[in-house]
Amino acid sequence: MGYNIDNFRRIREEYKEKYKRAEAEADARRRELWGKIESLRMLDRALSDTGPRLLNAVLGKSNESFEKVKSDVERLNHERNLLLAVHGYPADYSDPRYECELCRDSGYVDGEMCECMKLRLRIAGYESAGIAKLMEEQTFDNFRLDYYRTNQRSYENMSYVLKTMKEYAANFNPDLSQNLLLLGGTGLGKTHLSTALARALVDRGFDLIWQIPIDFLPFVLLQLLS
Repeated sequence: MGYNIDNFRRIREEYKEKYKRAEAEADARRRELWGKIESLRMLDRALSDTGPRLLNAVLGKSNESFEKVKSDVERLNHERNLLLAVHGYPADYSDPRYECELCRDSGYVDGEMCECMKLRLRIAGYESAGIAKLMEEQTFDNFRLDYYRTNQRSYENMSYVLKTMKEYAANFNPDLSQNLLLLGGTGLGKTHLSTALARALVDRGFDLIWQIPIDFLPFVLLQLLS
């Protein structure tokens, strides 16, 4: 199931901006170091040149071996780290500081969407549904059946309702699943269960609207968007 296209486009732009910002801030710190440590610029230039050297070595377009260039990279990095340490800077001072080191703020790892971006899309889905705060607090996992233990019939009934809604969320298919209607007085758990259902569906990538019809306060309506 795909995510809301508008949310996806907006969040992709957020990720592009995060990446650009992290790179720009790293570049600014690098230039700061160059202004304070004269020999560092030459080291960084030499390290930058190792990229094409490595590529040419791999492609057989150079008299240098891959191992030779790799050894030069290790040596230059070692020299750079020592130079920074002498001047009181950590080795990673000019490295980009990404919010997610796993995907480096690209949103993807090995062609698959990173968990950080999936989470951001889920949160956007909560916001689109209009119950972001409730979704943070009300889930299937924290729905307490103990509240109903004073009445065996109520306990059995709510256990069945909870089980049914979990299965509905896990197996929902917009083309095949029927509607659910929750009925009951105030304080029996309708809002909590419907919010938990909405969260589970958003987590699966469905887009929806959550609302309580004003003229029918005992009901909660979940409208799935195609």
